[in-house]
Amino acid sequence: MRDLVQETRRLANASKLPVAIICKAADVKRRWYHRFLAGDFKEPGVNKITRLHQVLSENKSKAA
Repeated sequence: MRDLVQETRRLANASKLPVAIICKAADVKRRWYHRFLAGDFKEPGVNKITRLHQVLSENKSKAA
């Protein structure tokens, strides 16, 4: 899970999408997203991380 969290954080930091669009597509709250990026969660929820990773990965592949 740690690798998925790190990769998702890396994708989020590199993304050019507005936060509001990322959060809506991944079904996460903006506050949670910002706290996730700051590393505030010892063990973030796997479902949220998976959704967020999917949204960010899809965005990356479209931009490439």
